[in-house]
Amino acid sequence: MSVALTPDQIERGLANTHKARLLIVDAARRNKRISMFFNSLSPRHKGLVYFTAGIVKERHTLKFNDLTDSERLAVVRAMRELRNLIASFPRSLTDADSVVSNND
Repeated sequence: MSVALTPDQIERGLANTHKARLLIVDAARRNKRISMFFNSLSPRHKGLVYFTAGIVKERHTLKFNDLTDSERLAVVRAMRELRNLIASFPRSLTDADSVVSNND
């Protein structure tokens, strides 16, 4: 038994299906962008993110896509944490900033 849909219902259904497909494509692009960025990091920087994410050292050589779901989530959260930390750094950092005077 089928139910007849009105032209308005069909139009809304098609519009919602199109929106859902766009959301799926957008999510896939974002995932690919993060994966490509992360996999292009130097081993040193990748290790920093893994360490911040709490991922054991034995897994630091894995690519982003080879991580578990919970590890990937931890990596994204660690990247946000590091981004916020770096944003709080002083704008100008020079070698002279490492000098400590006895008056301080």
